[in-house]
Amino acid sequence: MDTLLPTLVPADWPQADSCTCRLLIEGLPAPDLPLVAFSQQVEPLLVYLGPERLAWLGISAADAEAQAVANLASLPVAWRTVQHATPSGSWLALEVLEGPMAAERILDSAALRQLAEDRVGSQTLAIGIPHRGLLLVTSATMAMEAELALVVRGLYEEAREAGAVALSPRVFLAEQGALVGLIS
Repeated sequence: MDTLLPTLVPADWPQADSCTCRLLIEGLPAPDLPLVAFSQQVEPLLVYLGPERLAWLGISAADAEAQAVANLASLPVAWRTVQHATPSGSWLALEVLEGPMAAERILDSAALRQLAEDRVGSQTLAIGIPHRGLLLVTSATMAMEAELALVVRGLYEEAREAGAVALSPRVFLAEQGALVGLIS
């Protein structure tokens, strides 16, 4: 089970009905929220977990999610800080994570708490996941002052136009490492 990982997929993912998945933020009525699906590496394939696969593995969806997030948390992280100009001409200080599982780090509450403490200086984070392979984080205050929503939406639209896996044009809010809502 050490090959289980969470995978973020777009809200309109065609396999959603056959796989075990959930909304990124449960109970939030937003039709464009990404889904969290669960996958397992079965060489040479990546298999998404559905009810049959969970039964075969002998685990519940909740157990699969816990194991997948724990496996994600064990992967190395290399944050970098960038200054990004916004459409209004202000500057936005961002903590950026890029790579195959970068967007999924939005599910790693311990990593978000550590990031908030060590690099952002605020336990209230604004997080963008415009497309697969990218996670943008700053303080909620900085996000509102520097229009992070416009930056995230622009990157999301670029990904869609390029045919990449666009995840969300939204900016998510996390407190103490837990997703609690949306800024935009």
